[in-house]
Formats: sequence, structure tokens, C-alpha cells
Amino acid sequence: KQWYQRRVRAPCCYGKITAAPPTLTYPRSGQYQGVLGEGAYQAVSRQADHMSENEEAMKCVDVDRLGFLRDNGYTVCRISKLEPLTCSPKNNLLVAMKK
Repeated sequence: KQWYQRRVRAPCCYGKITAAPPTLTYPRSGQYQGVLGEGAYQAVSRQADHMSENEEAMKCVDVDRLGFLRDNGYTVCRISKLEPLTCSPKNNLLVAMKK
């Protein structure tokens, strides 16, 4: 029998990552570290908390979160949506699995 580690997360706060402990650096994934500096990343994360412009910014932060999981051995990583779609304006659901 094989066991899998699964992670499912429905993030609600995006802009709060700017108050992270100094041991955490952003972006988290190797993919984004080569593209965005920490200041630009924090600006995107703050935009994700504003309803008028949050969809693409939320996706950017969530793709970085999934990239971090991939960097740490998770193989199945995807963004889904909570249903019904109207349940919350921040309705992304992050799913990851590791053997």
C-alpha cells in the first residue's frame, strides 16, 4: 500500500504575506525567484487582496505557492475553484500531492 501526503488549501489572505517572519523570503518558488524581486512580489500580493484587480494577482501568488510545493517534492499541483463560485470572491483551492 502506498501512502500519499496531500495538501489542500483555500487561501483567503494574500497581502498579509508582507508581514512574514524574516526567515521567509518571497517569492517562494525557484520559478518566480528568477522573475520577480521581493518588492514586486509584495506589490502583487497586496493587489490580490483588492477585489477590483485580484483574479490575476491571486493566480500569480498561488502559482508561486504551488511552485514552492513542486520544489519540495510535490508532484500533483493544481489550482481548482471552490463551489459554488459565488461562495467567496477568493475561491481558489490549491491541491498538491506527494508520494
